[in-house]
Amino acid sequence: MGLFGAKSNKRGNAVIDGATLVVLFVIFGLASIFGYMIFDDLNTNIIGEFSDQEAKDTGERLHATFPGLMDGLFLFAFILFVIFVVVSVFFLDTHPVFFIISVVMLLGVFVAGMLLSDSFGEIMTDGDVAPYADEFPKITWIMSHLVELIIGISFLTMIALFAKYRSE
Repeated sequence: MGLFGAKSNKRGNAVIDGATLVVLFVIFGLASIFGYMIFDDLNTNIIGEFSDQEAKDTGERLHATFPGLMDGLFLFAFILFVIFVVVSVFFLDTHPVFFIISVVMLLGVFVAGMLLSDSFGEIMTDGDVAPYADEFPKITWIMSHLVELIIGISFLTMIALFAKYRSE
């Protein structure tokens, strides 16, 4: 089995895998922000229940570090994904003729990225969510520029693919 249940002997799953990874990044971003909303509500209720000052300090410290940790984790995962994609292109055994077909198929990933980026932006501008979304600047920047980043990653992938054939 390959990535996301694709059988290893099948080819042409790059678009499906790419769209799935875009969806996973959107889900991770939303889960981080909504998780912080829940954590904020719980933190104010639970901190009042603690009688031990050390427990209160630990709860406040966890609450203060949560946005930075999840924001950095999202950026780290996104950068690792880009590196993985570019490096994995070197291991593909395809003919350059399929380049045009893959560009046409990438339009599906662009459309999915555009729709998900717009949906993410709509959710983050909601009055209840916006203050929490401001605590995650890396996630909100990446998600608001998702289509541009997908285009950039696609160009990096194409450069890596053609550099591979030039060196052979």
